[in-house]
Amino acid sequence: MTFYYLSIMFSKLSILILFLRYLPEKPKMVIYITIVEVVLYSLIGSFEWLFACRPVEKFWDLTITGGSCIDILKFNIFSGAMNAITDAIILVLPAFVVRKMHLPTWEKLGVGIILMTGGLCDLAQT
Repeated sequence: MTFYYLSIMFSKLSILILFLRYLPEKPKMVIYITIVEVVLYSLIGSFEWLFACRPVEKFWDLTITGGSCIDILKFNIFSGAMNAITDAIILVLPAFVVRKMHLPTWEKLGVGIILMTGGLCDLAQT
């Protein structure tokens, strides 16, 4: 799970940093907020197994009856919601680039589709 969350984090960060370089000034605050959000929930998810149970051995040893564990269903719902929100943001951000371009409509559509493939690939990974 650690490498799963880290791979999602790095793929989203690479797309967001690309957008940060090429998007106009207006949505940059959204990009910065999304970057912080992605890093925080990905790091929490990466090391969730470490803090999931007290004692830690209870996570893999079903014979331990004492201690407690977090509700993994709630954590998975949180993780899925955060992934869906950041994926939607990554998918919508290229519209800001395409809108400002001085191109015919059909070329804007083509550029938008090309830029959104990064978000679609990110969606496919998660």
